[in-house]
Amino acid sequence: MSEYIEHHFFRMTDNGAAIVAQQFRNEGQIDFFSLDRSSWSRFIISLMLRNPEYVARMAAEVASFYARTDNEEKYQQLRGPNDPATFEEYVAQRTFHPAGRMSAFALQKIIDSPTMGGHLNQMRWSVVTFKNERHTLLTSDRPIIMTNGIVGPNDHLALPIGPRMLFLATNNIQTENMIRTIDPRILMAQVNHRVASQARKYVYGCDNRQLRFVENRLGRKWPSTPLETRVPA
Repeated sequence: MSEYIEHHFFRMTDNGAAIVAQQFRNEGQIDFFSLDRSSWSRFIISLMLRNPEYVARMAAEVASFYARTDNEEKYQQLRGPNDPATFEEYVAQRTFHPAGRMSAFALQKIIDSPTMGGHLNQMRWSVVTFKNERHTLLTSDRPIIMTNGIVGPNDHLALPIGPRMLFLATNNIQTENMIRTIDPRILMAQVNHRVASQARKYVYGCDNRQLRFVENRLGRKWPSTPLETRVPA
């Protein structure tokens, strides 16, 4: 199931996001009315869910539905003369396990959510560029940095999109300006601190100069988004 989601479903999401990321690198902004804007919002949401723990949890919930005893009763009521004798045999003969398909469908519904995606599309988008700082931005298996939600007036979301480029989404220009007034060295340190602290397994950088910085933070298991709860260290 995880391979189907990664190689078939997320591939489409990634391809659309790659086009937008290139626009950010070339221009630093994107046309509000561009259809690519939805592609980037979809990618952002996918990063909130795209981790083994969340996928496994959703798969387990869907699998538990298919393991319900009343499924066998319902199957026996609907079974045709040429169908397998049991619901378990019926599932086993399917080309794709229905639980896997339903898990992928559930993920797609969340990622394509018009409520969350629509709000992301309406937010102010910009890119903060770092130029002369000693270090570079880190990324990780939990790269999204956000407040406890994105609907409040001062809520915001950030994502490193390159060694010296930070994507920023805010609900007003005041919040954007407030973030931009932070000393670039302090802002980069804050971003790298969050990215490393909320990572579960992997942190990526251009070189190993921040290895000690990462070692001191990796494993704290901070929640990266409101979809995750804090895991005790």
